[in-house]
Amino acid sequence: MKKKIVVFLICLAVGLAGFQAGRLVEAGSASPGSQSDPLITKSYLDERLSSLGDVGTSVSGGFSSTTLKKGETLTLPDGARLILVKGSASISSGSMANLSEGTLFKSGNSLVLYSLFFAVGQTTVKAGSAVTAYLCN
Repeated sequence: MKKKIVVFLICLAVGLAGFQAGRLVEAGSASPGSQSDPLITKSYLDERLSSLGDVGTSVSGGFSSTTLKKGETLTLPDGARLILVKGSASISSGSMANLSEGTLFKSGNSLVLYSLFFAVGQTTVKAGSAVTAYLCN
Protein backbone atom coordinates (compact mmCIF):
# COMPACT_ATOMS: atom_id res chain seq x y z
CA MET A 1 0.00 0.00 0.00
CA LYS A 2 2.84 2.41 0.84
CA LYS A 3 4.48 1.57 -2.46
CA LYS A 4 1.33 2.59 -4.40
CA ILE A 5 1.17 5.90 -2.53
CA VAL A 6 4.84 6.62 -3.26
CA VAL A 7 4.38 5.81 -6.96
CA PHE A 8 1.27 8.02 -7.08
CA LEU A 9 3.10 10.93 -5.45
CA ILE A 10 6.05 10.57 -7.84
CA CYS A 11 3.69 10.54 -10.85
CA LEU A 12 1.87 13.57 -9.48
CA ALA A 13 5.15 15.46 -8.95
CA VAL A 14 6.38 14.63 -12.48
CA GLY A 15 3.03 15.69 -13.95
CA LEU A 16 3.04 18.99 -12.10
CA ALA A 17 6.65 19.64 -13.08
CA GLY A 18 5.79 19.00 -16.75
CA PHE A 19 2.76 21.28 -16.52
CA GLN A 20 4.84 24.08 -14.98
CA ALA A 21 7.55 23.64 -17.64
CA GLY A 22 4.90 23.98 -20.35
CA ARG A 23 3.53 27.15 -18.80
CA LEU A 24 7.05 28.52 -18.51
CA VAL A 25 7.60 28.25 -22.27
CA GLU A 26 4.03 29.49 -22.91
CA ALA A 27 2.93 26.26 -24.57
CA GLY A 28 -0.58 26.88 -23.30
CA SER A 29 -0.84 30.58 -24.10
CA ALA A 30 -4.35 31.93 -24.03
CA SER A 31 -4.34 33.29 -27.58
CA PRO A 32 -2.31 31.27 -30.09
CA GLY A 33 -2.53 32.88 -33.51
CA SER A 34 -2.89 36.38 -32.05
CA GLN A 35 -0.68 39.28 -33.02
CA SER A 36 1.67 38.53 -30.12
CA ASP A 37 1.83 34.80 -31.00
CA PRO A 38 1.23 34.48 -34.76
CA LEU A 39 0.91 31.18 -36.56
CA ILE A 40 2.87 32.78 -39.42
CA THR A 41 4.43 36.21 -39.57
CA LYS A 42 2.95 39.03 -41.62
CA SER A 43 6.25 39.52 -43.45
CA TYR A 44 6.19 35.85 -44.55
CA LEU A 45 2.59 36.15 -45.77
CA ASP A 46 3.31 39.41 -47.60
CA GLU A 47 6.35 37.83 -49.26
CA ARG A 48 4.36 34.77 -50.39
CA LEU A 49 1.43 36.85 -51.67
CA SER A 50 3.68 39.30 -53.51
CA SER A 51 5.38 36.38 -55.26
CA LEU A 52 1.92 35.36 -56.50
CA GLY A 53 1.32 38.93 -57.64
CA ASP A 54 4.42 38.85 -59.84
CA VAL A 55 2.61 36.41 -62.13
CA GLY A 56 0.16 39.13 -63.20
CA THR A 57 -3.62 39.06 -63.47
CA SER A 58 -3.62 37.85 -67.05
CA VAL A 59 -2.28 34.47 -65.95
CA SER A 60 -4.66 32.08 -64.21
CA GLY A 61 -4.18 32.19 -60.46
CA GLY A 62 -2.23 35.48 -60.44
CA PHE A 63 -3.02 37.98 -57.68
CA SER A 64 -2.42 41.73 -57.85
CA SER A 65 -2.29 44.20 -54.99
CA THR A 66 -4.96 46.89 -54.74
CA THR A 67 -5.54 49.68 -52.22
CA LEU A 68 -8.67 51.55 -51.21
CA LYS A 69 -9.14 54.66 -49.09
CA LYS A 70 -11.78 54.80 -46.38
CA GLY A 71 -15.23 54.90 -47.95
CA GLU A 72 -14.12 53.77 -51.44
CA THR A 73 -15.81 50.78 -53.04
CA LEU A 74 -14.56 47.94 -55.20
CA THR A 75 -16.93 46.02 -57.49
CA LEU A 76 -15.93 42.41 -58.00
CA PRO A 77 -17.20 40.25 -60.87
CA ASP A 78 -18.58 36.77 -60.27
CA GLY A 79 -15.75 34.40 -59.38
CA ALA A 80 -13.23 37.05 -58.32
CA ARG A 81 -10.99 36.12 -55.39
CA LEU A 82 -9.92 38.57 -52.69
CA ILE A 83 -7.58 38.42 -49.69
CA LEU A 84 -7.77 41.38 -47.29
CA VAL A 85 -4.32 41.97 -45.75
CA LYS A 86 -4.68 45.41 -44.14
CA GLY A 87 -7.54 47.54 -42.88
CA SER A 88 -11.25 46.80 -42.62
CA ALA A 89 -13.91 46.33 -45.26
CA SER A 90 -17.45 45.04 -45.50
CA ILE A 91 -19.72 43.74 -48.21
CA SER A 92 -22.10 46.49 -49.31
CA SER A 93 -23.96 44.40 -51.92
CA GLY A 94 -23.87 40.80 -53.05
CA SER A 95 -22.20 37.94 -51.18
CA MET A 96 -18.84 36.24 -50.85
CA ALA A 97 -17.83 32.77 -49.79
CA ASN A 98 -15.05 32.70 -47.19
CA LEU A 99 -13.10 29.71 -48.50
CA SER A 100 -10.79 29.73 -45.46
CA GLU A 101 -13.67 29.15 -43.03
CA GLY A 102 -16.29 27.62 -45.31
CA THR A 103 -18.92 30.27 -44.58
CA LEU A 104 -21.04 32.63 -46.67
CA PHE A 105 -20.74 36.36 -46.03
CA LYS A 106 -23.66 38.55 -47.12
CA SER A 107 -24.25 42.29 -47.43
CA GLY A 108 -23.29 44.03 -44.19
CA ASN A 109 -20.76 41.39 -43.06
CA SER A 110 -17.19 42.51 -42.39
CA LEU A 111 -14.39 40.74 -44.23
CA VAL A 112 -11.84 38.78 -42.19
CA LEU A 113 -8.15 39.58 -42.56
CA TYR A 114 -6.03 36.98 -44.40
CA SER A 115 -9.03 34.86 -45.44
CA LEU A 116 -9.59 33.89 -49.07
CA PHE A 117 -12.95 35.20 -50.33
CA PHE A 118 -14.74 34.17 -53.52
CA ALA A 119 -17.32 36.53 -55.05
CA VAL A 120 -20.70 34.84 -55.56
CA GLY A 121 -22.18 36.95 -58.34
CA GLN A 122 -21.27 40.62 -58.71
CA THR A 123 -20.25 41.89 -55.27
CA THR A 124 -19.34 45.35 -53.98
CA VAL A 125 -16.92 45.78 -51.07
CA LYS A 126 -16.67 49.06 -49.13
CA ALA A 127 -13.52 50.07 -47.24
CA GLY A 128 -14.08 50.96 -43.58
CA SER A 129 -10.49 52.19 -43.32
CA ALA A 130 -7.43 52.30 -45.58
CA VAL A 131 -7.35 48.83 -47.18
CA THR A 132 -4.74 46.71 -48.90
CA ALA A 133 -5.98 43.57 -50.58
CA TYR A 134 -4.85 41.01 -53.12
CA LEU A 135 -7.29 40.49 -55.95
CA CYS A 136 -7.62 37.96 -58.77
CA ASN A 137 -10.43 38.29 -61.34
